[in-house]
Amino acid sequence: MKFLTTYEASLKYHISTRHLRHLIQEKKLVRAVMVRTSKSKQIFLIDEGSLRKYMKHRPKPGRKPSRK
Repeated sequence: MKFLTTYEASLKYHISTRHLRHLIQEKKLVRAVMVRTSKSKQIFLIDEGSLRKYMKHRPKPGRKPSRK
């Protein structure tokens, strides 16, 4: 298993760090481990395999076409 920080993942997969945190914490679509770096700071180490899987099956950006 390879882990990436949110910053590394955002650069590699062209997703904002805020959106990554949303996928991890609220949607629970990407697996990650929270690691404390000091008393007041913490980072996520993202499982790259789960992020790749999300990127492969993520919804297309933009408005959905209307059905007729």
